Amino acid sequence: SKAGFKVGVEKGKLIIKEKKIIKAGEKISEDLANALQKLNIRPVKIGLNVNYSIDLKNKKVYKNIIINKEEEKEKLSIASRRALALALGINYICRETIRELISKAVINANALFKKIS
Repeated sequence: SKAGFKVGVEKGKLIIKEKKIIKAGEKISEDLANALQKLNIRPVKIGLNVNYSIDLKNKKVYKNIIINKEEEKEKLSIASRRALALALGINYICRETIRELISKAVINANALFKKIS
């Protein structure tokens, strides 16, 4: 399309064939803005506000919970890095580890080849 994203028709409905048509912080072209407006697609901010928490084991309800967003983002980042390190340590193959595992295998194969040559 002129707006820069792929469209198609399925079961008589117009569909956008891409999950993301713009990245965070990217400037939206006038053509894209017009196309999105015609399709009634509007930006949405996604978030989570936790007002209450229930501890079923101890039968307690916690109210007025205050979450430090920056602290929680840092905890998630640390947990993500630890999970990746664990996955690499046990040679778990997935999209996030495959490149590094292949690199490690090539290095080990080259070292082994040098030892036996």
